[in-house]
Amino acid sequence: MVAALAQTNAQALTHTLTTAELVSLSGIREVKLPHKLNATDFPAQGGLVRYTLRVDLPQAPAEPLAIYVNKLSKSGRVKLNGLEVNACALGRLEEIRCLNQPLLFLPPLAYWREGINEVEIEVHANRLQPNGVSAVLVGEAEALDTQVYQPAQFWRVDTLNMLAWVSLILGLFSFAIAWLIPGQRLFLWVGLNGITGALAKATLLQTHPWVSVDFFVWLAYASRLVGIPFMLLAILGFFDQQGWMRKLQRPLLIYTLVAMLVMWFTQLNATAVSLVYLPVVALSVGLLLAISLWTWQDPKPRHLLITAVVMVLVVIGIADWLRFNGAAGFDVLLLMPYAHSGLSLVFYGVLLSMVGDALKASQMQEQLLQDKVAERTQALQAVHQQLTAIEVERSAQAERERLLQDMHDGFGSQLSSARLMVAQGGLGTTEIHTLLSECMSDLHLVADTLGSQHKTLALALADLRFRTDRRTAELPLQWHWNVSLETLPALPERSLLQILRIVQEAINNALKHAQATHITMEAHFDRVQQQLRISITDDGVGIPEGVAAGRGLHNMRQRARELGAQLHWLAQPQGTQVLLVWTPATV
Repeated sequence: MVAALAQTNAQALTHTLTTAELVSLSGIREVKLPHKLNATDFPAQGGLVRYTLRVDLPQAPAEPLAIYVNKLSKSGRVKLNGLEVNACALGRLEEIRCLNQPLLFLPPLAYWREGINEVEIEVHANRLQPNGVSAVLVGEAEALDTQVYQPAQFWRVDTLNMLAWVSLILGLFSFAIAWLIPGQRLFLWVGLNGITGALAKATLLQTHPWVSVDFFVWLAYASRLVGIPFMLLAILGFFDQQGWMRKLQRPLLIYTLVAMLVMWFTQLNATAVSLVYLPVVALSVGLLLAISLWTWQDPKPRHLLITAVVMVLVVIGIADWLRFNGAAGFDVLLLMPYAHSGLSLVFYGVLLSMVGDALKASQMQEQLLQDKVAERTQALQAVHQQLTAIEVERSAQAERERLLQDMHDGFGSQLSSARLMVAQGGLGTTEIHTLLSECMSDLHLVADTLGSQHKTLALALADLRFRTDRRTAELPLQWHWNVSLETLPALPERSLLQILRIVQEAINNALKHAQATHITMEAHFDRVQQQLRISITDDGVGIPEGVAAGRGLHNMRQRARELGAQLHWLAQPQGTQVLLVWTPATV
């Protein structure tokens, strides 16, 4: 039971202590390290056991010596020659957990002595996890720190801590994508698998639980169990088995809730925990066979990768179980937390690849759509140009037809009638002069109204007045013009021409038939009522009774109908008034 400190290399004196004296409820006995406590070694509610190790020093050390404990559970403290060195963490042993922590204790030099030194390790054990202590190393402090403790701290604490944060961050990211894109259940299960995996690793590393110890230990077991159904559902999603995913998600979630309740109310009874794990173990075996078949049928790269990782995970799980329950089970480093992190990273890698493929496909579709839009736009532009050319030609043709119709209805008709009358000897020189003057006036009217898009009715009436004054300058006739059209909106060319023709025809009738000495032309636009009123009034002989309307009156009515206006002939006490009213709906 006494171990001598031996020189193992040129840099350090290190010895491994593998024999200890155990004091527990079962009595005092010698045990080999690493050692796993039996349930009879400590009280059911938890308590202390003590390991005593002895090391023989040929002389008191001049340089610091350290004591390295690879693992103890659930918590403990170290004494050297009856003097307390330190605990695995600050706080009462009942309230702290050092399950996965490599421990390096540095006693003061004064605690060491020449000869036999007793190293006492008090372990606080309870029924919620395996309990015991590993082999103990005693040696030069700096050598144990750099060569043993720091590598163990990196792999068992720092690496797991990093993996826990990576799992949490990526899990939250996947969960956020599932939240933002409804229906993407694969992202949901991968995200939940990552979050529960991060929680499971955090419980391995937490030395000071933030809740009661019983709840914390239950949370540690529950987080490991809950992650399995999420992992199985995620695997189904990666293999495009949406039907199976929908069928199994509800039963698995119900099973998970029931299993967590069973573990809580049975206080993590070993038999109950084993029973609740059986369904997911059986389902995992069935799923492994299924994904092997699916990979054989559809050997996509992601199927091959996930199948290989799941198989490795199963092998590691079996190996961990065998090693944990074997002779060296207590001191062994379990690989499942690392393997689970590897599977999660593979999940995220495959998800990233799928998102990348979807993005590339989306970009290709967008480019294809842009090409089609450009092609379609080009075709539409060509069609638009053709339609524009056709519309321009049609408008020009319609304009020519309207111009020809106006010419035909106006001075063209007058010239035809004059030709006939000349041929029959019915027109003298004076009549021919008058007829030609009317034709010239009509031609000017057509040219003026159709030659400018910006000409107003007021300007057109001013031109008409100018030509009429010149035409009737030698007649014993007085003209009265009263035009008030400042608020009249711009009129279309066709409407402007029709109004001017009606006015011109009314003036011609007054000049030809009324024998008038005064003619008054009034044009007024009522802004309030939105109504245009134009009247031509003479003091002539009026319209004799029984006289039928000629072609001129017929044309005036036709033009008024085309405008949608009202046209009236009103008898005056002396003379006639022609009244044109354009209703608000038309203006």
